Amino acid sequence: MVKLNEYLGSIASSIAEARLVSDLKSLEVAEQFSKHELLKHFSVPRFKAENIELTIPVAIAETGQDDTTTTYVASVENKVGLRNATIKVLQDRLPYAKNVVGDTKGDIISKEDVATFSQDIKPVEEIVPFDEVQLPREESLAPPIKDDFPDHKIAELENSINQEIVKLDTNLKLGLSTEKELSAYAERAVRAFTKVYPIPPYVRVDLIGTQNVVSQNVKSYVKSAPVTDDSAAKAGPRVIVEGHKLRELPPENIVQIKMTLKEESLEWYASENEEGNVSNKLLPE
Repeated sequence: MVKLNEYLGSIASSIAEARLVSDLKSLEVAEQFSKHELLKHFSVPRFKAENIELTIPVAIAETGQDDTTTTYVASVENKVGLRNATIKVLQDRLPYAKNVVGDTKGDIISKEDVATFSQDIKPVEEIVPFDEVQLPREESLAPPIKDDFPDHKIAELENSINQEIVKLDTNLKLGLSTEKELSAYAERAVRAFTKVYPIPPYVRVDLIGTQNVVSQNVKSYVKSAPVTDDSAAKAGPRVIVEGHKLRELPPENIVQIKMTLKEESLEWYASENEEGNVSNKLLPE
């Protein structure tokens, strides 16, 4: 079964495409005529369909449970929980200046120690370099903050993650792919974290792995719920159009739709104003 408006619209669209095929054939014939000494003086055949009358038998289908379509829309169920779960993964997996520059007692690492530390780093499989870190600066060797995550920095990070959650929720409610949107959210969350807690340039981190863990850990906070859609009712009834099904129905259940299509062609017209500017418009032929 199909919607009546979609079925009738497809018929009209098919007739328009038939006109296109006919015009393309006329163009092909015109090219052949132009190459012939005698045919080039002939008029090129072109067909127009002024009135097309159609009689279309259909049967109006009864509206039942089998005809209804349930639409599910995803959304973020617990924004605070999603934010906290995201930050926890980021804190556990990503190093930041406090973790790699000094210990909790506030000892300063010298430049020589930094060089030695960078030499001791061994490559690990599936480790990717962070390609958007800041350049080495003198202040990156300053005494580390004793608190792992100071309050003013946490507030800044939470605000950034909240903004990304709003984007995620909006895109999910628009019906976009849940998997793709979670992946995009995880990527944005990693960037937000590294903006608040810059990673020193000599540290190699697994950003892709972190993004995957974030997207997996926050899946449980995204729920899908059925949404009542009135558009199906506004679009009109569903109809049975298949011949073998119509033959099985009693004649009184079949409706004959008479539809007349009148062709009104459009042509490009060029006009020039006083300033010499040329504009093209589609006008009735």
